[in-house]
Amino acid sequence: MKHPLPLVGTYFAILFSLPLTICPMRTKVALYSRSTLTFIGLCIMVGVVIGAPHRAAAEGCGTITSLSGEETTITDCENPFAATITTPGSYLRIDGANIYTGDTATATDVAGYVQVVPDYYNSMRFTTLYRQTAAGYEEVYDETISPEYPSEDDVKAALRVAFPAYDESTITAYYEALEADGYDALTIVQQDEVDDFYSNGDFYAHVYDPLLPSLPPGTYVAVFSSFVPCYVSLNSATWWERVRAFFIPTVYAQFLSCAGNHSAPIPVEAVTFTVAVDTPAGVSSVLFLPGIQASRLYTDSEKVWEPGNNGDVRALAMTDAGESLEAIHTKDVIDEIYGVFNVYKDFFAMLDQMKTSEHTIFDWSAFPYDWRYDIFDVVDHGTAYDDGIHYVQDELTRLAATSYSGKVTIIAHSNGGLLAKALLIEHPELASKVDKIIFIGTPHLGTPKAIGTILHGYDQQALRGWLIDDAVARDVIKNLPGAYALLPSLAYQEQDNTPLITFDESTTTIDFRSYYGESVDTPSEFSDFMLGADGRTLVDHLVTDPARYPSVANGSMFLAAQTEHTQTLDNWQAPSGVTVIDIVGTGVPTLKSVQYRTVSEDYDGVTLSLLKPWAILSRYGDATVMSQSAAAVDYDWKYYVDLEALKLSSHLPKFLQKKVDHSNLTELDPTQSIIKQTLVGSSTDNIAFVSTTEPDFGDAYSIEAVDSPIALYLTDSVGNRTGLVPDGNGGLVVVEEIPGSQYIEFGDTKYVVVPAGTNTTSTLVGLSAGGYTLTIATLGSDNTQRTATQLINQPVTAGTVAVYEKSDGEYSTMRVDSDGDGVYDEELSLDGGLLSSTASSTESVTDEPAVTGTYISSGGSSRPASKVLGAAIVLPDLSLLSRDELVLLLIQVLERLIALKSGNV
Repeated sequence: MKHPLPLVGTYFAILFSLPLTICPMRTKVALYSRSTLTFIGLCIMVGVVIGAPHRAAAEGCGTITSLSGEETTITDCENPFAATITTPGSYLRIDGANIYTGDTATATDVAGYVQVVPDYYNSMRFTTLYRQTAAGYEEVYDETISPEYPSEDDVKAALRVAFPAYDESTITAYYEALEADGYDALTIVQQDEVDDFYSNGDFYAHVYDPLLPSLPPGTYVAVFSSFVPCYVSLNSATWWERVRAFFIPTVYAQFLSCAGNHSAPIPVEAVTFTVAVDTPAGVSSVLFLPGIQASRLYTDSEKVWEPGNNGDVRALAMTDAGESLEAIHTKDVIDEIYGVFNVYKDFFAMLDQMKTSEHTIFDWSAFPYDWRYDIFDVVDHGTAYDDGIHYVQDELTRLAATSYSGKVTIIAHSNGGLLAKALLIEHPELASKVDKIIFIGTPHLGTPKAIGTILHGYDQQALRGWLIDDAVARDVIKNLPGAYALLPSLAYQEQDNTPLITFDESTTTIDFRSYYGESVDTPSEFSDFMLGADGRTLVDHLVTDPARYPSVANGSMFLAAQTEHTQTLDNWQAPSGVTVIDIVGTGVPTLKSVQYRTVSEDYDGVTLSLLKPWAILSRYGDATVMSQSAAAVDYDWKYYVDLEALKLSSHLPKFLQKKVDHSNLTELDPTQSIIKQTLVGSSTDNIAFVSTTEPDFGDAYSIEAVDSPIALYLTDSVGNRTGLVPDGNGGLVVVEEIPGSQYIEFGDTKYVVVPAGTNTTSTLVGLSAGGYTLTIATLGSDNTQRTATQLINQPVTAGTVAVYEKSDGEYSTMRVDSDGDGVYDEELSLDGGLLSSTASSTESVTDEPAVTGTYISSGGSSRPASKVLGAAIVLPDLSLLSRDELVLLLIQVLERLIALKSGNV
């Protein structure tokens, strides 16, 4: 509110001088006598004298801004809060020290309690806290008194502390004195004690303990107001209601303490103090950018990611132009999945500890974003939260404003690293607020695993398809712009001479080989394959499981992402003054290319030749990102975390061991040590499992894989298991207990990868009637994957159990209980030869719990006869198709049905 005196003076001056400005001189002289002109002159002078200094003060002192954003112009530069106490007696309690007017609070973290000592009247007080800014003062706190009335138990507990010698009847009487009419029932001595208790701060010290917020460095003013409570004279409400009504948190309000008892206004005291933080020099606040699929997503009514079913996944669908079909927002980053599997939980706890107990960083935050969108779209258009649009650049600016160093360290995991690049590309002015970027497993040049994800839904299913089906996931991912930046870029393909896609010499790959040759090994061929230039159509992947056949990518999204990589992301250079740290996970088998091959399988007596993707693995990656991509950026420091050695080193019980791969790189001790020591400027030498050059992996891996409908798990010599294991309740659970092992599913093929030197027993458990193929391969020390042997199209039923061993690198024969009666009745070589039929053998099979798989069994013999393929067609989710795609699909299905009926297929 503006001061009234200068306005009065100005109004008088304008009122009396107006005729002088609009009338001719001769008329002016006639209008005013000498005395009148003298009075007008005095009015103008009064207006100037009164108004000028106050206008100057208003312009020069700024404003006071409340928490609600209301601004009040400061009218007195020397006393902006209208303090009336000339002898300051109040103080704040900060980190155990009394802070009076003019004092400086120096601490590693400032989180104190308001503790006011009464200096007269046995006063009660409330506090409003302001921070001095360039614009004046900004309110940061005004809640000493809780808005909720304390419970009876809370108040009585405080009374017992204050009056430990009194019995419960007196405690109850003192409590009732405050609630209603109990005050008059007390003796004079008791009334004085009650008055003292509620006026000397004990009540608030024991019941409320008002906590000030953490305060960044700066100058602050705490404003105290006092009054004498009148318990007897005001009887229109309870004592508490009268007190709460009296405490109106307004600096300029001048209230009478008690009507009829005191006429003096409430005294106001302003305590000015400074906060200086003693912290390690240059330590910055932290902005964390999570990876793709690591922010929870919501519709207006429910959470849809992490998903609870296929319907949740479908809710995330977008049009082929990249527009969301439903209104989706986010508000938090995933710390753990389904409350069980850690993603960032331990990492966040580390940052919390650095902030609150170690006092290393002032603040940190994780920025959730809608990862379905392109990273540049996230920067330019923001992310929808439940309370509006949020921008990552605003969050960085907020953190920098309170940072001990005035800057922010960006820590980015996976796709978050690409978002960090996009942020500084779109907003180069923010580089002055950033001192470091720590990339953790970032696919700078993309990664081949994304090929499997977009074309097959690879690694997207949850609970083996019972919760999320990979085909549904693939149909949704196809139109998510954010997924395409993860595909291998032109720079990746030029850097690595390994073909991204190859084909075996079989019947189902003829069309591909006629178009591409034996492999897809140039950028133009890669583009053609992703976009289906070879002529494959939607109907090609409708027979049986649609996730087996490669889909066709969204053309505009693919080309846009490849262009972003080529023009901006792949040649990105850190701005001057920004240090780059790369943390690269390596040593875990990682998809480096996809081979398409033919697998013959029987389904209900029908022999099918199916095209399936086969994972070609590399030792140099973190199970998601190839290390060559994670390391492909100009850097100041690069650290390789040996995930293989880390997995083998754990001596914890199996249920306490952490997962060791890309998904939880931030949870690993070596990664956290690098981050903490980088933030504070300490040495990063001699961190276990960390090196500045990529280690060479001399050991090999064994790969055992089966195609449906069968599960596979391996057991080592001490009982550790890895694979798809019966849970004893008719279901299956993924287990990775064997040291250094890994379980993978890709295109309906199940892989168990273990160190080659591990002696194991392999167990196959039938899920339904049909046929399966077992493939045994090696991933050698030369990083080359070779197929050793195959057992092709073996019969299986829901009761089948088969077992074989590996010892010192040699495999035994396979013993098969084909009908589930508990007795082995066949012995096979692993290349498919039937060695013996021992139906009369009494050798018992290890009891295997019954398993209910995802396949529907129709019974039949253990070796179903072959017959012509019937018209078994599985349709994709039609709600995800455009109108043109639906028309094309209908035409193609009709053509296929006609061909089937005529016997041409």
